[in-house]
Amino acid sequence: MKHEKSCGAILYQTTDQGPLYLLIKHQNGGHWAFTKGHVEGSESEIETAQREIQEEVGLTVTINPHFRKTTTYSPKEGVDKEVVYFLAPVTEGAITVQEEEVRQFAWLSYDQALDRLSYPNDQALLREAEAYLKSLN
Repeated sequence: MKHEKSCGAILYQTTDQGPLYLLIKHQNGGHWAFTKGHVEGSESEIETAQREIQEEVGLTVTINPHFRKTTTYSPKEGVDKEVVYFLAPVTEGAITVQEEEVRQFAWLSYDQALDRLSYPNDQALLREAEAYLKSLN
């Protein structure tokens, strides 16, 4: 079985009404999810997440290393994929999407994001992120 590894982050902005989460609609497959991508060379998980965020949405962020969640799934027969997600606040910068990868993006409330996410694994991650952020307040 072939093993693949990707890293990404759940990006959020703090507002008076609570956090807004950034979701992207992928060109490949048209699903709504978080930013992520394959580890390249000797990159660390955090370096991979930061690079993918920069490439896909043009943002430079500081990753919160205390929130690290892993999901695994099989994207196709004979392939086992592990995806590591972090949490990262977005404090400044305008989004510039990588058109080859990203069809569109949206800043959404927790309920809207939960509704929009295409996969149950991502919905579970969002629930954990929301609970983690609430625990900080």
